[in-house]
Amino acid sequence: MERVAATLILPANGEEIGYPLVSNSEGHHRSLAADDSNPGSSEDFIAVIQTADGQSWLPLADFADSYNWANNPAQVPTFAP
Repeated sequence: MERVAATLILPANGEEIGYPLVSNSEGHHRSLAADDSNPGSSEDFIAVIQTADGQSWLPLADFADSYNWANNPAQVPTFAP
């Protein structure tokens, strides 16, 4: 089975994000802003966690603190236009 390398996340109509993001399967993400002014913004992201007790959601900052995780935008594949 082939593994997904990355997912492109586009802003919805009317959303104020204003730039697309790319995320890999481990959750590392980066902005595709033309000036790369926001390489790892994650204010609006959540982590969905599957545990033995079930599923829960955490804001990404809380997930990072709880599970000793840090975003590494360099882990996200780059794509030629």
